[in-house]
Amino acid sequence: MIVTLRDKQLEVVSGSHDLFWQEVNKGIWEGSTFRIFDRFLDPRHSYIDIGAWIGPTLLYGCQLSRTVYGLEPDPIAFAELDRNVSMNKPLTDNIHLVNACIAPKSGEVALGSRGAGGDSTSSLLFARKRTHWTVRGWQFEDFIREYAVTDCNFIKMDIEGGEYEILPTMSEYLQEHRPTLHLSMHPLYLKLRPLGWIGRVIARARGTLRIIRSVRFYKHIYDHDGHEMAPRRLLWLCLRKIAMDIVVTDLEWGASAQGQ
Repeated sequence: MIVTLRDKQLEVVSGSHDLFWQEVNKGIWEGSTFRIFDRFLDPRHSYIDIGAWIGPTLLYGCQLSRTVYGLEPDPIAFAELDRNVSMNKPLTDNIHLVNACIAPKSGEVALGSRGAGGDSTSSLLFARKRTHWTVRGWQFEDFIREYAVTDCNFIKMDIEGGEYEILPTMSEYLQEHRPTLHLSMHPLYLKLRPLGWIGRVIARARGTLRIIRSVRFYKHIYDHDGHEMAPRRLLWLCLRKIAMDIVVTDLEWGASAQGQ
């Protein structure tokens, strides 16, 4: 199947995700994500894609960045991701694929999916679902050392609720190196049993406050359209179970990435 990303025609695996790729081709899938990439990626730096799935952001980001590191632990999604990257060489020669996840500690971890696997819903939160695997996990700074990443200025994280557990473990690195962080937040997945709806509210509040504390040293929090967002509004939206993408950065949204 042929799709167009950033004026490049690319070949991707045809099959169960054809409808998704048609949406990408028509420009109706997450246009804001591609605009964020246009703003913050540049050819002098690398970016890390945590939760690369079958590759839409990797295939786009590799055209904008010096080097790309794509992590995807779901074995079904990774197999398709690997094929999509392989079919588009030499354009994708700067992509390093890693069949693993970022975890609180390095070692084997349990990962599950709400579906049958390969469908972008895999998460550390779903380890007890019927579809589950034992996968390789890297603590973030162990991953950085293992792959000798020294020039990262952008991290994209979309891990279906796992961000509430993982992001606090990355805070020290983020504070020292200040890469722009493009984070997908999934407050609906946060639950605290056996306290019912009260427990869910408490869990969403605690999880969101942990995220806010983990990035408190950055100058800006933006929504996916580039509007400044106060931490209290982020907390309010998460309490209302609203999924969202945010961009946490020291850069002004309107400035050129090439000039930063």
